[in-house]
Amino acid sequence: MQVVNERKDIKKFIGVIGRSNAGKSTIIVSLTGCRNRNFRDSVTDKSNNESIYVIAWSPQERRLDPEGDGLESEVKAFRKILNQLLQNDNCRGLVMAIQPTRPRLRLSLEDIIQEVLNRDVFESYLFVLEPGRNDPPDGRGILAEVNQRLRNTPLRAQQLDGRRFAFLNARHINQASQLFI
Repeated sequence: MQVVNERKDIKKFIGVIGRSNAGKSTIIVSLTGCRNRNFRDSVTDKSNNESIYVIAWSPQERRLDPEGDGLESEVKAFRKILNQLLQNDNCRGLVMAIQPTRPRLRLSLEDIIQEVLNRDVFESYLFVLEPGRNDPPDGRGILAEVNQRLRNTPLRAQQLDGRRFAFLNARHINQASQLFI
């Protein structure tokens, strides 16, 4: 489900959610053209100078603030990224990987979504890899858990099959979000 705002300054937020090694970064690389799965920066379309900010690795795996010492510094670093991209008129938004873990010292799914919703300038799309590329066939899905955790927000996540080619999932994300028109 999407949250749509008709204002001209609207940006896109795309969260690709999945367990470790589910294929989040591979899809993000395919979607955005960023260099690799460790990418955290803007990708610019040289034909029109529009950009998209990309965090291809999940903040649950690697800190946004490598010098930080806990959740407060991570929230501060994420706010700084959001504020920078909001100040850039050529930036279309943010694409990021998210793990549905419940970390104590790093950003959680709820922390990320709350910061995005607090800004009231994002049209948000969430996609859950279920099953993930390397998930065991135990049937333990995360889509229901993610949507349960989002129950107090207007957002709902859509399911993607992480076993499919990354470019097919990237195409689905682009069609749903119209990130690149």
